[in-house]
Amino acid sequence: QLRGPAHLGPTQGLGSVPPGCPCSWGAPRAATTTPLRVATASAGNHGVAVAWGAQRRGAQCAIYVHEGVGPAIRARMEAFGAEVR
Repeated sequence: QLRGPAHLGPTQGLGSVPPGCPCSWGAPRAATTTPLRVATASAGNHGVAVAWGAQRRGAQCAIYVHEGVGPAIRARMEAFGAEVR
């Protein structure tokens, strides 16, 4: 399970985010009729991390890469379900 700012206490930096806040990492997403979609531009680890997070949350994901990004990085993003463009 992801743990984000909500688990920190008041003296541990981001402790002002209350448990259950929709902006905290582990908060459940409210049911909607529109699927969650995320997109980013990346040439490496950021894109892989966004793809991983989207997969964990059941979101659609598009990663925009430049033509110099190698097949291994593209494959890592696609392995988490991202559409690499």
